Amino acid sequence: MNQIYIDDINIAVTPTCFEPSNVVVSAITTSGADVAWTAPSLVPGSGYEYYYSTTNTAPTAATSASGSSTTTSAQLSGLLPGTIYYLWIRSVCGASDKSVWTPVQVFTTNCVPAQTYSQNFDSTTVDSLPPCWTSIGSNLGYAKVIAYTGTVASAPNALYLYTSGSSIGMVSTPDLVGLDSNNAMISFKGRANSTANGTVQIGYLTDPANTSSFVVLGTYTATSTTALNDYSLNITGVPAGVTKLVFKHTGSSAYSLLIDDFVYQLGNLSTSEVAAAKNEIKVYPNPFSDVLNISDASKVKSVSVVDAAGRLVKTIENPSAVLQLRDLKEGMYLVVLNMNDGTKQTVKAIKNN
Repeated sequence: MNQIYIDDINIAVTPTCFEPSNVVVSAITTSGADVAWTAPSLVPGSGYEYYYSTTNTAPTAATSASGSSTTTSAQLSGLLPGTIYYLWIRSVCGASDKSVWTPVQVFTTNCVPAQTYSQNFDSTTVDSLPPCWTSIGSNLGYAKVIAYTGTVASAPNALYLYTSGSSIGMVSTPDLVGLDSNNAMISFKGRANSTANGTVQIGYLTDPANTSSFVVLGTYTATSTTALNDYSLNITGVPAGVTKLVFKHTGSSAYSLLIDDFVYQLGNLSTSEVAAAKNEIKVYPNPFSDVLNISDASKVKSVSVVDAAGRLVKTIENPSAVLQLRDLKEGMYLVVLNMNDGTKQTVKAIKNN
């Protein structure tokens, strides 16, 4: 052997400021977390900066930090519950001498148990699950969010459940307040994915660590691959202390099905109230960048946008299905839908740049 091959040569200026390492996030709560890291061999003279975001867009050298620390730790506060965050750290050796950012560290804040909860899966990354939903059992990929085609409830995503042989799709909801009260209900829209008659059982686990402890409360069968079914169930007979519902698919892989527009709330509803819950207007995606979509703008008279300080920042009369909100600053807003029938619907939405 008298030859050697060299490729991808890179010549760069030796840095004068080195990034930290071993970033660890701990003590996560509904609104905060502790962060710690290891200092580089050449300790920076001006401490460290950290940057976090709800989107996985890496910061650049010019990105303004979310905060700073003179030690190798920091406490994050004011975070949103049940939210995925992306975190980066860099060293500060001087005003104009900073290291590169560390590789991204991902964590999710804890969820607040919900007394009223709705989920349309549209802001969830495909092939994953919304925050605080958990795929359980030995086949974690058999319950996930997918982008689907054909007849839709709220586009573009839905929860996908299927079974193949002994591999069973099972998923649990976030913690739900009053699940054991005999005074709660759920509703959702469903559809068969490829073949009709796929079935999902709704129930709970008496032992969260044992899938064989599943107890059935109700059963939904997807009757069509094109038409949506409306399903509702009054929740009764749940033991004290149980806080999560579980969806368990049965059948074969050909019987995969889709679930969308899931709603949970206290109070066994009348027929008219169930219909109202199912007809709730959806606002998506959430978080959003430039636009928010309204699932049925024909029912909305006007839209009011309120910032986190309670200030009215935008009003849209006779809105279309697409709300242009690119002029808003990054942050959390309340989007108030003023309906034609005089009622109001409020949605918490996050604006990302």
